[in-house]
Amino acid sequence: MTVLITGGTGFLGLHLVRELLTRHRSLILLVRPGSPPALPRIHRFLAHGGTPESELRMLESRLEFVTADVTLPRLGLDETAFHRLADGIGMLWHCAADISLNPADPGVHTRNTGGMRRILELLEAAGPGALLGHASTLAVAGARRDGRVPEAPLDGASGFNSPYEESKFLCELLIQDWCARHGRAAAVFRLPALITAAPSYPGRPAHPLAIAAALGRTVPPAAPGSPVSVARLRLPDTHEDALVNFLPVEHVAHVMTETLEREHPSRARVYQIAHPRGTPGTTVTRVLARHLGGGTALTLGPGPATTPAEQLLQRAWAGFLPLLATTRRYEITRLTALGLAWPADDLLGEAYLTASLA
Repeated sequence: MTVLITGGTGFLGLHLVRELLTRHRSLILLVRPGSPPALPRIHRFLAHGGTPESELRMLESRLEFVTADVTLPRLGLDETAFHRLADGIGMLWHCAADISLNPADPGVHTRNTGGMRRILELLEAAGPGALLGHASTLAVAGARRDGRVPEAPLDGASGFNSPYEESKFLCELLIQDWCARHGRAAAVFRLPALITAAPSYPGRPAHPLAIAAALGRTVPPAAPGSPVSVARLRLPDTHEDALVNFLPVEHVAHVMTETLEREHPSRARVYQIAHPRGTPGTTVTRVLARHLGGGTALTLGPGPATTPAEQLLQRAWAGFLPLLATTRRYEITRLTALGLAWPADDLLGEAYLTASLA
């Protein structure tokens, strides 16, 4: 069986490649034209993770790389190469995505939703036995702020905070429609915000909390012409009781692969991988405040930014602040039944979040 993965050098993709290599003899990775060579990046990740040298020496023979653009017809390949790639695919893991949370970037739709269309075309050419494993996101719940998100197709009635959220929601609709029309199967994994406390190394892809911390450091100590320092700020349009759903990327990659070892979904089946309780937003802000230094204090609360300093931070964290505005939780019935759900009493608290920023 041919196993193919897109986005294999991204933050999730690298961990998924590691999991797949323990289960399959070889993998095919789609890589973007013009991107840095993938093999050294995968080798560096595995080496830093403790993979034995004997296994590292075998990587080149176990990994095949195909240069392809998921936004183009036939992935930018000629017809012969496209059908050669499709032939024999038994499993396709689609992790490639533009994860920009910029609310003013409509190009995300081309890269995500358009890319999903091309991946489905490849699966259609592969034949009826090919299974899709799609890395979606809990953020498809969009601007819905409370309640329990079901492990089922959503209607998008609450709207979306960013083109990214909407694009991933539309990807799910495409998968559902395609599976229904062709009688095909897909596993749609809605993922939380992924982090890791594993030691970093030069060149490792950043996770969302690290990106937020880096963006926060771009805000100057005080807004021009204002006596109000960023050392004490209320984060605008947030909720005092916010819950942020973080999970370690190592756990999520294992759950994705193990789920499809244990069961074969029918049609488009949704699996929500989520912490049963979530991490309080106040925990997140304490960790970020300490990381920013300078006696910074960050508080949560509704309403718009009221000072120049708050406006600066609001612009820097435009894509991050919606995570601190919801109290919603997520149904995790399917993973619970498989014995793969994260324990409710195992909180990702300050110690873990702080280690993830080291």
